[in-house]
Amino acid sequence: MKRKAFKTAVQAAMGRGKTRGSSANRKAAKYEGIVKSAKDRSREDTSLRRLLGQKTRLSRALGKATTRATKLRVHIEGASVYSDAATEGEDFALAERLFHLRHIHEVGIVGEADATAEMGAAGAAVTADGDEAGAGDGGIVDEALTRTTDQLRGQYVLGLLEANEVDDARDALDRWADDTSTELAWSRALLAYARWRPTVDEDDEDEDEEQESDDDDDDD
Repeated sequence: MKRKAFKTAVQAAMGRGKTRGSSANRKAAKYEGIVKSAKDRSREDTSLRRLLGQKTRLSRALGKATTRATKLRVHIEGASVYSDAATEGEDFALAERLFHLRHIHEVGIVGEADATAEMGAAGAAVTADGDEAGAGDGGIVDEALTRTTDQLRGQYVLGLLEANEVDDARDALDRWADDTSTELAWSRALLAYARWRPTVDEDDEDEDEEQESDDDDDDD
């Protein structure tokens, strides 16, 4: 009896110890979850503050820019600094990157080739905004800047598609019909598939309706 009582007491003690341990583990896990959640929120807040800081800095730079090329460089930098966060799906970064890409390609900062040549030949010119663009202050939209903007075409079209601005994306692709870069080719394929897909779905629905009708006839 004494041995059995001792064994029972030991088992009871172990059971209580296990219960206490499990409870402690649950509390520790809950605490770790709270800490992790707080750290995640803190990282998100830090990331957003950093992005907002970039927006302020870029806005000031644009406000100080007095030439076409200077504005272009700021927008190119803007498209770059938001790139990583936009790739991760950060809505604010996606919107800001598209803002800068739109200004590069749509708002008239990038001049046509003949306008750029005229600026280079004259050494100084007045931009569409009435700003003097001189060679000494980097105001000329040179070939290097033009190449950079051309390389951003794909990001711009993809940004439009991500924002569901399909018509604008199609217009850009039509404008750059001779550009066969990978991103633009992929965008054209995606839009072609999007146009084809509804037709396929409608055909499938018609076939399903015909099959259902045939099945009803067989039942009769």
